Amino acid sequence: MNTIADRKAELSELLSFYGVLLTETQFSMTRLFADEDWSFSEIGEQYRISRQSAYDTITKSERLLNDFENRLHLISTARQRNAQLFNCLELLSVPKEKLPESAERVKAVLQSILDREDC
Repeated sequence: MNTIADRKAELSELLSFYGVLLTETQFSMTRLFADEDWSFSEIGEQYRISRQSAYDTITKSERLLNDFENRLHLISTARQRNAQLFNCLELLSVPKEKLPESAERVKAVLQSILDREDC
């Protein structure tokens, strides 16, 4: 089950990748909610709108950000790439006598990352 903290963390990550695709107001209101932990009432006061309008704007922004990720997959691709790079680091952390074998596996993983870049 997603808590409000999980929702805000996910929203913050979405903002870091796709925030530039929102309007300035959508971005700043969503950032205040996700990163600065402001309530909808506080955001409404800041922008001189109702709490419901702040909620609607942030909910719309969240929907847009999720739609961008569903179409572009930048976050999921970055997570996969990070997992592969972490795997490479683990493969290189073997005893020296097993390093040549491990190096070949690292080379294969790195090549798969490069091959995906060509897509």
